[in-house]
Amino acid sequence: MQIPPLLRLVFNAFPLRSYKNEEEDKSVTKEGRYRFIHQESFEVSGRQLTLAVHNIREISLNADVVKFIPTDPTSLAASLLLCYKYKFLLPSENMADKPGHAIVSLSYLASPNGELPMLIETSGDTKSNSKVVSGAELMITDYFVGEGILDAIFDEFLKSLNDLWILILLTKVSRGYPSSFRNLFHMDPEFQGENELSKQIIDKLLSDIRSSDAFSVRYPNVSSNFAMTVNTVQEWMLGSPKTHTALEKVCASKLVEFENLIPQFLCYLSSGDQSETRSKKMIQFRFVSFVICVEYLIASGVNLPFSRKDDFDDAFEYSKRILMQF
Repeated sequence: MQIPPLLRLVFNAFPLRSYKNEEEDKSVTKEGRYRFIHQESFEVSGRQLTLAVHNIREISLNADVVKFIPTDPTSLAASLLLCYKYKFLLPSENMADKPGHAIVSLSYLASPNGELPMLIETSGDTKSNSKVVSGAELMITDYFVGEGILDAIFDEFLKSLNDLWILILLTKVSRGYPSSFRNLFHMDPEFQGENELSKQIIDKLLSDIRSSDAFSVRYPNVSSNFAMTVNTVQEWMLGSPKTHTALEKVCASKLVEFENLIPQFLCYLSSGDQSETRSKKMIQFRFVSFVICVEYLIASGVNLPFSRKDDFDDAFEYSKRILMQF
């Protein structure tokens, strides 16, 4: 039995034992792998960079520009960071059969810490020279905040938008359960049907979403174990319990908070400061990634309670312009 190449890289980074090298089966389709666009001669110190994300979707920025992007804001921000750092462009077509630095969809359960994105760096002999870097480590290591008070305030707020993203998933996207989650999270083909096993897998996913990034610490009233989470999800499908109503209110409140700050963000990011700081660039990536993911991957199928839709539309147009640079 062949070990999937990406999983083999992860296990090689944390080996329990060595094993005989096996020739990769070239007939196996590398489904869900999209290559970054870069010059053919480009090399990153002889390394191969693979960014593992929850899923990848196609979006149309206009009639002529199509991009393939990760399906969550943190992964998209990490992709933009790699593009900026190494002069990549986001994938614009499926190039799974070609070598190069790539974005791949992967189950979060294959990650050493249970979270995505993660960057897998390999060089030379992939068995002995592989390294796994979490998305958080990638951003902190290369683009730390500390170059200005305003940068720090904006960046801290944008980090908190991960809570808003989780709240949207739990209170809005879950109502499209389970098909909506298949667009946002990787699932093996055999588990994509409408059956009990598929339902249990998504129940587990909902539970893990709730507990990710210390979300349960900041929102302790959310059910604290898997069984309670499953029951809550089932109740949401049948009615509107108090827990769901409370989360809906928190979600709406945080969305309003974000909308109220959009004009300040756009003014700050559009300022003509020629000495653009690294932290300002990371703030831009976080802002753009959240707006793009909400508009393209959530808003079309979910009725979000926007209070200042015109401001959000301005943010969306700005975000599209930035994304077209990559």
